Amino acid sequence: ELPANREVNTKLYVNGEYSGLYTIIESTDKDFLKRVFGENDGYLYEYIFAASWHFEYLGDDPTLYSPKFFEPKTNESKPDAKPIVDMVRTINTASDAEFAAAMAPYLDLTLFMKHLAVEDFLAETDGILSGMNNFYLYRFEKKTLSQFLPHDKDLTFGGQFNRQNRWSAPLLSFASRNVLIRRAMN
Repeated sequence: ELPANREVNTKLYVNGEYSGLYTIIESTDKDFLKRVFGENDGYLYEYIFAASWHFEYLGDDPTLYSPKFFEPKTNESKPDAKPIVDMVRTINTASDAEFAAAMAPYLDLTLFMKHLAVEDFLAETDGILSGMNNFYLYRFEKKTLSQFLPHDKDLTFGGQFNRQNRWSAPLLSFASRNVLIRRAMN
């Protein structure tokens, strides 16, 4: 199952005058985590596009990953990024034959591939697949297992951003530049 934020459209009136149609989107916060996972004491990180990075291993220093790329949204006073370091190291160093087993403590690769398939099907132009952007990473309570959560999907269906003709590009056209995606697909 791929959890997603609830949303609804609303007409906005200011002092009785119609101002337009807006979308209200549920926040990715502790309430959201409790609703979709039944827990909320794990570690929620928002991915921040700080530089061109596609899960390359940067070294053992957790500050190379958080808060630079993974900004803590829960447990801000104790943002344990060591499991992120361990996950990224495994992404980059596990053998092809052992990749799925080595990644199992960190990610459900089948669920991750479903996430990518949905992004690609919807012609997302600003997500993990097309630019390493707009997602949260939630690490479950007392585990190293994490799950990607979609975020900021205003450029789905080929919306203009970095590819005006995204809908006409081959499926998974950007997969090879992302270490995690490339390794998972192998």
